[in-house]
Amino acid sequence: MPDLPSSSPVDLPPIAVKLEEPDTRDEDDLGSAAGPGTSDQDELKPPAPKRIRNDKTSPKLSKRVRGKQGGLKGLMNMPIDIFTQIVHWLNPGDLIALIGRSDLASGGEQPRWTATLSTRPERTTICRFAILKILHFVWCKFDGQAGHKLTNKILHVLSRQLVEVKMAGFDDLQDSALVPCSTNIKLGSSGSRPRGGLDSPVCLKSEVKQVNKIRQRFRAAKDNDGWIAWKTARHKTVLERYKYAVRICTYIHSIEKSRGKELIGVRRNRRETIIRRLIDLGWTNHDMICDREHVKVWRALVEVSKPLTERIWTNILPKLILLLEENRARHLEADRLARYIQRCDHIDEFLIGMKFSENPLEPIAKALGAQLPVRPDPNAPHDLLAPEDPAELMFGNPFPNTQLALTWDCLADLSEREISIGELEKELDARKDRIRLKILEWRAGIERQLVEQYRSEFDHRDKDPIVQGSPHVTSNLSPELRLLLRADTVFMNCEANAQGNCKGSRLLDYRGSYFYPRLVCDLRDIFDYNQPLENPVFDLYCYRKHVGLGSIIESLLQSLGMPDVARLELLAMGARFVCGRCADEKSMTWDETVEHYVRELRKWDKNKDNEPVTSVRYPITYRNVHHLDAQDNPKPLVRVVTVQEAHRLLNPPPDVPKRLCIMCDATERNFDSRHPDAMVVHMQDVHGITTPVEGVHWAMRISMDTLFDEWPKKWNAFYDGRASGL
Repeated sequence: MPDLPSSSPVDLPPIAVKLEEPDTRDEDDLGSAAGPGTSDQDELKPPAPKRIRNDKTSPKLSKRVRGKQGGLKGLMNMPIDIFTQIVHWLNPGDLIALIGRSDLASGGEQPRWTATLSTRPERTTICRFAILKILHFVWCKFDGQAGHKLTNKILHVLSRQLVEVKMAGFDDLQDSALVPCSTNIKLGSSGSRPRGGLDSPVCLKSEVKQVNKIRQRFRAAKDNDGWIAWKTARHKTVLERYKYAVRICTYIHSIEKSRGKELIGVRRNRRETIIRRLIDLGWTNHDMICDREHVKVWRALVEVSKPLTERIWTNILPKLILLLEENRARHLEADRLARYIQRCDHIDEFLIGMKFSENPLEPIAKALGAQLPVRPDPNAPHDLLAPEDPAELMFGNPFPNTQLALTWDCLADLSEREISIGELEKELDARKDRIRLKILEWRAGIERQLVEQYRSEFDHRDKDPIVQGSPHVTSNLSPELRLLLRADTVFMNCEANAQGNCKGSRLLDYRGSYFYPRLVCDLRDIFDYNQPLENPVFDLYCYRKHVGLGSIIESLLQSLGMPDVARLELLAMGARFVCGRCADEKSMTWDETVEHYVRELRKWDKNKDNEPVTSVRYPITYRNVHHLDAQDNPKPLVRVVTVQEAHRLLNPPPDVPKRLCIMCDATERNFDSRHPDAMVVHMQDVHGITTPVEGVHWAMRISMDTLFDEWPKKWNAFYDGRASGL
């Protein structure tokens, strides 16, 4: 093969040779996980067992054999260290001559080098050895083997190890148009790239030195015209180099694209062949579905861009059979669990039907003319923010959750037996009486335990609750349930460390109160039937009688003349209760009425001394009108109004401004009202003032500056005048 004409070493940039190990995997191998089935027979065999090392010493580094490492491994006979020393002084003709005499390239690579030279593109001004490197990279990729990865097509740099040595920053140049630069290479000394920013352009140090050397030579000769002419020619050369880099990228991308399509076809044919052979062996497509944990193994054996030979098929078949057996066992277990959950769901629907069709509170609901809870539509969308059904809040059926019911003897075997849904329905209908009896036993145990906790520390006279003035409505209920349905039966949840001595039961806190049956109806079903129930027995030991709140409720019931009324009747009345001690009448529900008294009594306990927030010389009179045992107050604690009166009180006139009590604000007790008469009643009942004065006793609005600066002066001046008048 004839030598190509050589060029001067001065016009050629130094040659950067790649010394790192080339990546021999194709793009399809890079997309799949490493695993069995991706290499030849030796790699498919399981590794031999190794003896466990007892010492903790680290292994010694492997000995580096001269000429056997780096990116040129297998491509040439000459040692790499010698080649890197002489390559800078070789022109393309000398290099090709060495290849032709087999002094440089190995015998196996000789045809590929020859083919590379024959496919050289049209003649350009670029170094022909750079063209040789580029085309050899392309030819190796086209031939199915990984060649040298071309790091940059503009600077023709192949080795990343030489980047730090051969690259220079763009800012080092006085004229950037004279040296080709690239932004695809980042210098390590430049630091991390800012987020959203671009890498700084870099160029070869040798070319920078060459341009600076020529610049100095023209300056020394004071040849400005020659320098301008050289710059123009150099600029054209750089532009042509950029254009040629684009052509190289286009050519390489087209080769890689065509090769990628070919590899996709090879991978598809391999997959179809393996699936067809597995189906012939008796496996199904369902057996070939892998979960996330095993899909990498399947892809490593099947999704490989290598033709399926008989030798490869013989090697991967045992691994495929093992994987398919695991898949089949896992799918069978998943199907069994799905059938189990389906049976549990059907049992759950059956129990929900019994819950809404057999409510023990139905006699009370009929006597009150109220509606029982209706079974929700299972197909309706579930809204977490939707308000709960009022009927469910009042007449909820105490019912065990489904996971607890599945532990009963009458239901446990039905969930475990492999029977169809039709057979399950027949079994449930046949066992309905047993299931009903078990539910009644569970409910009776809950009620009995609650009553024992309620009576554990305090004496209580058991009286039947009255509904619509008659005790006969609840006569068919159990004694425990009749006690729990009383309006004054209230529980609180004690702390775990206070279960032995529940002193907190005497505190006033309506938010921590519990009533039956809502206390049990708050239980939620656990739908994960695969997990065992941690505590099948509903623990009620932490619930005790709420003495403080119970005494308030008893006083309110005595004031109503309904000491033995059922709580459900009070709830069914709605917002028809009005506080008899407040001047501003507002209609409230029964729970709001109890909470109102709890809040007012806690306010009084917080500031019993009536100390104002600002200093005044005359004290402020404040009476506790919400005192439960006040003998001098003839007004009732609470009263019941009609539906029309309750509607009027709920909708006061909006155009009437509010009036504020200054003395209540001064003692951290707020009172305001839109009714002018209410302020007069408040002044007389609470503060003992028969003729209130605006600005001294009440105001339309009041600010903090007025309360602390202006009002004390008005208050003291008003009572100074009254004192002097006496």
